[in-house]
Amino acid sequence: MSNDKYIQRDSYLNKLILRKDNGEVKIITGPRRCGKSWLLSHIYRDYLTAQGVPSENIIALDFDKDDDKYDFDILDPKAVKNHIYSQIKSDTENYYIFLDEIQELE
Repeated sequence: MSNDKYIQRDSYLNKLILRKDNGEVKIITGPRRCGKSWLLSHIYRDYLTAQGVPSENIIALDFDKDDDKYDFDILDPKAVKNHIYSQIKSDTENYYIFLDEIQELE
């Protein structure tokens, strides 16, 4: 997959692709500002959509943002769980849930 909008991180992307749909949670770690969020929110998201995953099947929550884009308390675990479940419309399709800065959640 070639994309001129950003530097490809093929090594990291391929690790995610290899483990895609294996039923396990993936945790991306690394130093601050090294591109972990970018890898998920742009590179991996673009890969998934290029593979035919509908955008509504990619649920992304950023716990580091203090803005009004969420209509629920982003730091309340029950509210987050309810929001995620409300986005899942099918029992037969795969969904991809990106949780950025999850350590901020109580």
